[in-house]
Amino acid sequence: MITDWGIRLLKQDLIEAQKRLESKLRNLDIKSLGLSEYTEHYCSFLLSDLTETLSRFRQVLEIALESVNRNPKELSILDYGGGVGLQSMLAKELGIGKVYYNDIFEGSCLDAKILAASCDLPADDYIHGDAKEVVDFLNRLEKGIDSIVSYDVIEHVYDVEANFKTFAELDTAPRNFVYGSGANIKNPFYVHQVSKSHQMVELVNRSREKGHKDRDSTSSYLEIRKEFILSLGQALTQEEVERLAIQTRGLILKDIDRVITQYCKTGDITYSPKHPTNTCDPNTGNWCEQLLDFEWLESVAVRAGFEARIEKGVYSISGSLSRKTKRVLMNCANLALGRAGFTFAPFYVLVLKPARE
Repeated sequence: MITDWGIRLLKQDLIEAQKRLESKLRNLDIKSLGLSEYTEHYCSFLLSDLTETLSRFRQVLEIALESVNRNPKELSILDYGGGVGLQSMLAKELGIGKVYYNDIFEGSCLDAKILAASCDLPADDYIHGDAKEVVDFLNRLEKGIDSIVSYDVIEHVYDVEANFKTFAELDTAPRNFVYGSGANIKNPFYVHQVSKSHQMVELVNRSREKGHKDRDSTSSYLEIRKEFILSLGQALTQEEVERLAIQTRGLILKDIDRVITQYCKTGDITYSPKHPTNTCDPNTGNWCEQLLDFEWLESVAVRAGFEARIEKGVYSISGSLSRKTKRVLMNCANLALGRAGFTFAPFYVLVLKPARE
């Protein structure tokens, strides 16, 4: 294990790397880079609270690296679902030897490469695809990788248990997998806010606004499911279609097809949503900030062959005096209350390690 002194050095190095990256990003003219409308819009959102954004990436990297007693230049990591690529860039700024970027959305891969180049922090490779493509890529490397990290990805993964099982197929397992997520089910303030977002995408048709991601649906998820069930051509009444569309919340189209086929054969449906508001895009399976039960997360990780623990993130102390004061108080409550402190945590971090044989 890395010593306490080594951990303090790592933390300080990460803080300094964050400051340098923050300075580079603030000096960029984002509109001049030729990014897609979606990435340009999202970058502007992240830059509006850049210290907090990078602080979260820094904390994820710190957890990933603190148990690895080696020089960062000797390490390799992969940023899974990297979005605009800020976590990869922070890892490069820190001096990590090999940094690989991945995202399921090809447009993000292209834009992340442009943004990283503008700060002279390119990743060593950019992998387009999901967990299977990541595993295929890593299995082709001569040496294994030390860590797979992500932020705000796991709450969008359609089948979390399948995701864990796919990563368990790596020929050489990383020392850890670190999933950071702002979708903290233990934080009642966040849950109240995000439940409204769930209900909006579930029930309301939306217009295509500036910064819309091409792969995301604009029709209400309920309406998409209803139209799909009708398109299956089964002998269903209107009342049945309405009820089945509601009951299949949280399923992708192929799984809705399976459920409806079962219903038409047996008159019964065994699936039901496990959460009162969680919902996903039926076309892609992309969850809208899915609130995941911590105990369930840990149990499915164990079934996939991992040891699991969940840690608390803390707020950065930045902004106005009133904001700083509020965040100091929340961080104090977070740290003082043990497991109950998740109530005041801005995000959680799921850490997986291959189970000891």
